Amino acid sequence: MRLRYSLTSDIEDVPKYVKQQLESYAGKVDLNSKIHKIIYELGEKRINFVGLGQEVLWLRQNLAILDQLLAESGDIIKACQKAEGGEIELPPSAEQVPPEPSSTKEAMPENTPTAVNDEDAALAGIQDSFSQLTAMAKTFKEMKDTNKEKYST
Repeated sequence: MRLRYSLTSDIEDVPKYVKQQLESYAGKVDLNSKIHKIIYELGEKRINFVGLGQEVLWLRQNLAILDQLLAESGDIIKACQKAEGGEIELPPSAEQVPPEPSSTKEAMPENTPTAVNDEDAALAGIQDSFSQLTAMAKTFKEMKDTNKEKYST
């Protein structure tokens, strides 16, 4: 299962985090050798179509994961470009944040409009993530069903 998360960091550190994500995936999955294996097996005199079909399905699923990872990386890079160009207002860095107010002020009650809006925003975020997961599951099921139809005897 894939999960979307957010991370706040200094803009200078963002490329390092994107690089880590890509390197992590590249270290786990070798798409290049898999496609060469498929090509090699297609040249054999006796082809195991069931096994070959499973390898093609595996490759397609992992390409979908890579595509999503690259799309997210591209979005992050575009956001950095906009931030450097002044198109996005960046929050203050930790050094610029004023000190927390003294404890003499009362905490905001749970039912204030801001707290309710935060809860609504969190719920909307969860619902959006669930919708994305549902769409991905549907796509993978369609890919699986398509391959079953192609390779069933």
